[in-house]
Amino acid sequence: MIVPDAGHTYDEPGILAALLEATDRSGDLWDALLGAILRCTMQLEHVRVLYRDTAKGLGKGYDAPAGRARLFPSPTMVLQLSADVFEVYGLSHVRDHLRTAAWVARELESRWRTVP
Repeated sequence: MIVPDAGHTYDEPGILAALLEATDRSGDLWDALLGAILRCTMQLEHVRVLYRDTAKGLGKGYDAPAGRARLFPSPTMVLQLSADVFEVYGLSHVRDHLRTAAWVARELESRWRTVP
């Protein structure tokens, strides 16, 4: 599957299948795409650390029942990040995947909630 403007495909082993599976379990398209990409490209323990560190450094905070929590940066923010920022947060190897997913999430988010 080629995503316009992205210039690459999701034909690597497991990526497309994981994306489809993840979108079945999440009501939020960005979370589903993000989770699938990270789980398919690195060890789970490493995913947790990278997600937490990136959310803490770049994400939006909110009040949760257990205290203050943070979200991974939004698709719009991910599209604006420089290559250096991806490198600082250990995400260089998935930068293109994240940018493509961010573009897709931004383009489809309004329609995503209406899919049965």
